[in-house]
Amino acid sequence: MKNFLKQNWLKLIIILFLGIFIFLIFTKNNNEVEKEFGGNDLSLVREITCTYPQIMRVIYQDGKIVQSLPEPETHPFIFTFTNLSDPQFGKINFLDSTQTISTNMLVKLADDEDKIIYVEGTGENYLTIHRIFKKSGVAIYSKTVDLFGFPSGSMAMGSCVGY
Repeated sequence: MKNFLKQNWLKLIIILFLGIFIFLIFTKNNNEVEKEFGGNDLSLVREITCTYPQIMRVIYQDGKIVQSLPEPETHPFIFTFTNLSDPQFGKINFLDSTQTISTNMLVKLADDEDKIIYVEGTGENYLTIHRIFKKSGVAIYSKTVDLFGFPSGSMAMGSCVGY
């Protein structure tokens, strides 16, 4: 056995490195980003601004589901929710793709001591849900889009402040 190891040590090292290389190629890459957040109580505020620094995107095309988690955005999504006291509707202000501040109406699905849930969209081509957790100051944004038969979606969790 010692003779075998002496004669084939280079081959064994190459096989070992090749095995490690193959293992690393086929091991799933788990990109995780952590950000400390102390939380903000949003129970008694008139407007809420939420910032989403990283958006996960998913698309279905050519029989494949492709998920991507890009680097944190250089221009994060920032949404300001106003008209919070209205029991049925809210307003959202955001910077759109033309770098213009846009305002949309939202339908309020829920508003209790723990959360506010807003929905926008037709439901046919796109649907966006904004869920704001009042006690922690955290929000979840999710959007589904179906354009020309290519379903896609995006999701993010962000932090919010109230004014």
